[in-house]
Amino acid sequence: MSSLQRVWTGWTRAFGVLLIVQSTPVLSANAADTLTRDALVALLRHRESLVRTLECRFASSRTATTAQMVRLPRQLYPKEGRGSDYERFLTTPEMARLHNYEVHWWRRAVQERTEKLAVSATNGSGRHVGESSVTNVFNGEVVRNLARGEEGVFGSIEPPSRWYSVHQTHPMSLLYKYQNTPYSDLIARSPTCEVSAIQRGGRSYTRVYFHHPTFYSSDSSSFVLLFDENDLLLERDCIVKLSQDREPRVYEEHTFSDYRKYADSSGEQIWFPNHAVYHYYAGDLSDGAHVEYMSDDITITDIKFNVPIPDDKFVLEFPKDARVYDEASGVGWLDEAAKRAKSAAELTHPMSPTRWALIICSALLAVLITVFVWRRRRRMRHA
Repeated sequence: MSSLQRVWTGWTRAFGVLLIVQSTPVLSANAADTLTRDALVALLRHRESLVRTLECRFASSRTATTAQMVRLPRQLYPKEGRGSDYERFLTTPEMARLHNYEVHWWRRAVQERTEKLAVSATNGSGRHVGESSVTNVFNGEVVRNLARGEEGVFGSIEPPSRWYSVHQTHPMSLLYKYQNTPYSDLIARSPTCEVSAIQRGGRSYTRVYFHHPTFYSSDSSSFVLLFDENDLLLERDCIVKLSQDREPRVYEEHTFSDYRKYADSSGEQIWFPNHAVYHYYAGDLSDGAHVEYMSDDITITDIKFNVPIPDDKFVLEFPKDARVYDEASGVGWLDEAAKRAKSAAELTHPMSPTRWALIICSALLAVLITVFVWRRRRRMRHA
């Protein structure tokens, strides 16, 4: 079986992704010439269906722009009316440290919980977890955030659109979903999909190219993937054409390595990368070389597939000393009574996919019964 479900797209709105996949028993060099979109979608959906819940611990660290990197953006953006535009691509060590975390993450259906502990320093003795932390919980209905730091404790309540409109960095988004949409669905609805066999360094790969079905606008947003001989995703390029670009270019490149296998109750094996690196580019030089200005390094330290996750993992109570802003209901800053009321409501009635499924099925059943009765009475009148 192929692991094509490991397609990931990492750019947020208008973007494109190039996926290159190495040949396997399913996506071999010969099979790639005849593989259809329907077969590809079926393959991805099968792989995606193997992952029902996830619990994972991982470390995420960002590298600052090096002195060598600084020179390259200056070549791309010389001072010819554009001023110092290159500076917007620079990431200082202070900025990079704000994106260094130890993360504990849970996922069940669309529900997620992320707990981040800031890493204050990294040196020869290891990573040191600081005092600041961020917790994000999406219960299927609203997003609740809680941040602790030197400036105090702050919380927020956001509508679900905030959760779906940005890409979350976690295991599910590494390989299976983009903004909570499975890659199989993106390919199925894409206006274009091309599967072909390629050679690189004397090895065979399968290349899959497709446009995002929603962000599609001419050639401004597309995808391409790369797999090894075991159908493991090796690379993903995010290709975008924004207003300032003459041609579509690679904005991000993601590499995956150190795959490990995990047994599933179905008897199949789930392969997952233990390490990923996201490279971010400011543009391309005249020779086509990408100009990198920063990167994110993601290392999985522990991952568990299809384990039970209790409802209370998707409930987040705000402490008494937290200042909370409620954007979801439009109320704004909450007082203590309002915070207690909202926390109590969530604890008593936590949102779960099962509740939504029962509500929707009940509504559909009521509609079907009404239509059946109406048609039966109509036939009796005309009999």
